[in-house]
This record gives sequence, C-alpha cells and structure tokens, in this order.
Amino acid sequence: MTSAGVPLSIKTENILTSILNHTAKLTGTMQLNQLKVSLSGQVKGEPENSPIKRGDILTIKAAVQRKKGLQAPKNQGRTFMALVNKKTGQVAIDECELKNEIERKEFQHQVREAGTNPFQLIVFDGKGMQDTSFVADFTVE
Repeated sequence: MTSAGVPLSIKTENILTSILNHTAKLTGTMQLNQLKVSLSGQVKGEPENSPIKRGDILTIKAAVQRKKGLQAPKNQGRTFMALVNKKTGQVAIDECELKNEIERKEFQHQVREAGTNPFQLIVFDGKGMQDTSFVADFTVE
C-alpha cells in the first residue's frame, strides 16, 4: 500500500527481466536464440483434454535444448529457469544444468484466476538472460 492507501502493484517479471538485461549490458553477453525452449502442461491425474479449474494444481513441463551445432560455453556457471504467469505475476525459479542434450523441469502452479493464463519460461545465468519460450496459454474455467 502506498501512503495514499492505493494498492501497490509489482510485476515480478519486469523486475527480473530488467535486472537480467542490465547485467547483460554490463557484461556484454546477450545470448538470445541459442536455446530451444518449450512448455506444456496439464492437471496431474486428469485426462489431457479436461478443463482446468480455478484452484487446480497445474503441472507445467519445461524443456530446454541447445540448438544443433552450438556447444555449451566453458565455465557455464549456474543457470536458472523462471516460469512466469503473465496474468498474475507469479514467478517460480529453479536451478538447472544445460550440460545435457535436453534439460527438463516440472513446475507445480496453483491456478488462481479464471480466464486465459499466459505462461512464459525465462532461462538465465549470472551474465544475463539466455532465452525465453513462446507464451503458452492455459484457459482456466
């Protein structure tokens, strides 16, 4: 709340991407389009085509693969995946290793709002953003 009693809205995704972009500018290491990033999701235990309801726990599977012909940089350091619900601003971050041919992670996310919930995956390291996925929309009843 602000001093005027107005709710303060913070967009976590904007803070995260601003920090990553600033870090990349300082280090001179913008590395976009080196990874193939994909998302899929459904409610565990429910048929694939069943509707997602408000309050359900959505399991979102992320897959990150280095594009053919590109080698992992030496001294890769720590790498992270951030799953962003662009509607609610919720962000879940998990560490990953991009040493394998394909890296897979599962995120559990409780859906809080009905309607279209767009999700995006951001892959980054200590030098800045590496890549992002296309936005995957999940419709919630």
